[in-house]
Amino acid sequence: MLLVLPQFPDYSISINLFTNCNYKGTTQALTSCSVEQAPRAFIKASNIYSTSHLLCAIYKSFIEYKYNRLRTKNLSTEVILSLYSSSNISEAFKQFGVNSDSVDTDNIIVLQIFNNKKSESYDANTNAYGIDNTLLFEILGKNSENLEFNDANLIKIRDISMIKKIYKIKHENSTNNDQIERCIINSIQLRGL
Repeated sequence: MLLVLPQFPDYSISINLFTNCNYKGTTQALTSCSVEQAPRAFIKASNIYSTSHLLCAIYKSFIEYKYNRLRTKNLSTEVILSLYSSSNISEAFKQFGVNSDSVDTDNIIVLQIFNNKKSESYDANTNAYGIDNTLLFEILGKNSENLEFNDANLIKIRDISMIKKIYKIKHENSTNNDQIERCIINSIQLRGL
């Protein structure tokens, strides 16, 4: 999925959902797949409830960027922090980021943000700056499959009990999907106020 937020037309956002990953990489391998000009964020897909959940965090990151309040090195990693309901950076990366300790991660979202004004552009074959997708598939596992990032695919892989635990959603607040999603989005948007 490639999208542009209407409020931030200078940026393009690439979101790829990979399933059946046999991630056995290291943080160094992920870094080699993420260049400084257009860094990638590797996110545990099972902890993402819906497309609105991730898009809400992306929007929050852009707001932080606009007002010079980034707490991480770039927009891609700020999205991981924005996904978490508190300001604890290490806990946010533990819950949502993929790193050398994430050996049980079967489903990964690869997020990349491009600045269109700096003539950065998305290339489907290389994903940016000549980094071949084959390197990405080597890190994620040869059997990994790139699916469309949408709610239908996320429903199949999300871990609702873990998501409720992360966002501290009690049973009475979780009678239907819309209420769960609303609790998550409210938690993200209200953090830091």
